[in-house]
Amino acid sequence: MDGLPGLGVAFIFMRPNFRMLMKERPMKTLTAVLTVLALTGFGLATVAQEKPSLLYGTVVSVDAANGKVVITPKGGSDVTVTTDASTKVRVKDKDATLANVQPGMMLRVSPAAGTASDIRAFQQQTPPPSPAKPSLLYGTVVSVDAATGKVVIAPKDGPQVTVTTDASTKVRVKDKDATLADVQPGMVLRVSPATGMAADLRAFAPQTSK
Repeated sequence: MDGLPGLGVAFIFMRPNFRMLMKERPMKTLTAVLTVLALTGFGLATVAQEKPSLLYGTVVSVDAANGKVVITPKGGSDVTVTTDASTKVRVKDKDATLANVQPGMMLRVSPAAGTASDIRAFQQQTPPPSPAKPSLLYGTVVSVDAATGKVVIAPKDGPQVTVTTDASTKVRVKDKDATLADVQPGMVLRVSPATGMAADLRAFAPQTSK
């Protein structure tokens, strides 16, 4: 008897006029098929198995003696997870015990409610720090001493600053490769970094107001 629903469904799809009916009266034919599936207990809902619910959170504390773990889900309040002797525990993809779970780890609990049957603990990955952008200094060129590799500039706010360069300093004037001798008083100079030996100098013609 258990095979009858499956045979009934197979019979429907094997009928020679099934495709013709689907072309001529698709909605009525589909409704009839779904009705048969529902009556025979072969509904689509029985085909897909429900996946267990999962709960994720950061471990706050672990009480291995009592089989409890407190976690903080993202955007939620603390939750106490209960385990028992049958709970499977893995830490960093290796079989472990609850005592191996450490505060700060990310915990995946299955199911999300009730006694946990499976716990997976992972070390949280912290993104590498973003590289610091080089500080920049802007100012109007006051004087240039190409022989000693020094340029005096006047920042918009503050006292004059002497910029020191060496043979490795890259110099560009008006977006073209140049030397320090090409930098002229009155130009706007962008210095990188803002302190210490300059690694990069960019000189621009001063903007004149119309």
